[in-house]
Amino acid sequence: LIDSLDETAAIIQSVNTIVNTDGHLKGFNTDFSAVRSLLLANGLTPNHSVLVVGSGGMAKAVTAAVSNLGVTKCHVFSRNTKTGEAIAQQYGYVRSENGISADFVINATPIGMAGGLEESQIPVSEDVIQSANVVFDVIAVPAQTPLIKRAMDLGKLVILGTEVMTLQAVEQFTLYTGLTPDAELIQRAAEYSRSN
Repeated sequence: LIDSLDETAAIIQSVNTIVNTDGHLKGFNTDFSAVRSLLLANGLTPNHSVLVVGSGGMAKAVTAAVSNLGVTKCHVFSRNTKTGEAIAQQYGYVRSENGISADFVINATPIGMAGGLEESQIPVSEDVIQSANVVFDVIAVPAQTPLIKRAMDLGKLVILGTEVMTLQAVEQFTLYTGLTPDAELIQRAAEYSRSN
């Protein structure tokens, strides 16, 4: 039903934003672009190792972004064998039965999300958090999930899900209106989202 796909959607064959330009529908994926931008801004290089936790839609966007940045050492850790294998194989990675040590640990599951059955839990072991340089949780509510709190306690660099939410909102606003908010407004929005 889409007339064309932006590169962000074509890479992962998933659309979360549709722009209608005089009846021409173009699909975009702002999950992919937001995650990619944050990983790049926080120093991810092809030489780093990555552990992606999860195998749903956001895990697919995260894994695609990691692959797009040239990372070759990535494991997908998931409870669902079928979907975890599918995502790992699509990008030439390996599915892991257990969380393994990696430079970047990225949670793309609902574990730790406010209101969920597992809101007080952490999706990986203490050893995995300790071995990481960067811990990234895509969950936006709360801003400081149990995983993020533990990583901060251990002095790790963290990337918050509220940062993903802010970048997605800015990109969608720009796609829909053609206007790009200035850097100061984006920074204020990011700070506000981190405080809630």
